[in-house]
Amino acid sequence: MIIGIPSSVINIHGLTSNGLGRDIWKLSFNNITDMIHVFFAAELLYFAQLTLIKISILFFYLRLFPARTTRKVIYATIVYNILFCLSFELAALFQCRPISFYWKKWDGEHHGSCLNNNALAFSNAAINIVADVWMLVLPMSEVIYLNLHWKKKVGVGMMLGVGAFVTVVSILRLQSLVALSNSQNPTWDYIPIGYWSTIEINVGIICSCMPSFRLLLVRLFPTYMGAHDKSKTGSDSHYPRNNIRNQHSREEAGGIVYSKGYHVTYSRKPSEGDDGSSTFRLVTLDRKPLGT
Repeated sequence: MIIGIPSSVINIHGLTSNGLGRDIWKLSFNNITDMIHVFFAAELLYFAQLTLIKISILFFYLRLFPARTTRKVIYATIVYNILFCLSFELAALFQCRPISFYWKKWDGEHHGSCLNNNALAFSNAAINIVADVWMLVLPMSEVIYLNLHWKKKVGVGMMLGVGAFVTVVSILRLQSLVALSNSQNPTWDYIPIGYWSTIEINVGIICSCMPSFRLLLVRLFPTYMGAHDKSKTGSDSHYPRNNIRNQHSREEAGGIVYSKGYHVTYSRKPSEGDDGSSTFRLVTLDRKPLGT
């Protein structure tokens, strides 16, 4: 959750205080330069935040899915996201020569060259949306066939639902980027992008933290979250294992003594998905006649 703080601080104290949300012709020259400078830093931070959120979710997938093939695909996706982040971080950092030309070029009094900033932003947003869809599709088949309690499946489904919402926000952000590309008043027209970017990052953080939230809720409300306290042997605490022995129960009949020995074992009540390996039959340990 810490990674969401810098972007919020930049939006509130960096962009807003330097003219975000106001018409550009009402701002001082210093405000315009400072705002573009802060926006440059926010762009670099945005790429890194999205990657960290995705990697966090992918590591959760590794804990959830044991299949070797699935894990290889997840590891490959992690590597892809890291390379994707590094490539766009470098492209964004060195898109202008010199770097300072990015926030000084607006006045036309400085010399330098820049890449097409719109192309960089559009390509990043589009590839990011494709990656989001891939990360939603990746676990679906596994979740359906996982041997999980239905409450846990609902929890995973909710996480995927929040992830789908983040994907929708990414699409809306891309639409706002397209609208901003031809803007003559960027300090005003940037507002929708600021909203969608902030929502995308923070809801993504919530999505990646949902497994930890569930563990917290299980500890606070074990009955409602489907948790069962179990002993080390795997037996339910409400059904403790008991050994009852009835040794040398004798019944005399015609001078003959008949001896029996029983060993009775109780185990927990079989739950959904239990293969019966923890349930034991009643067995006779010994049975022999004794003469008088």
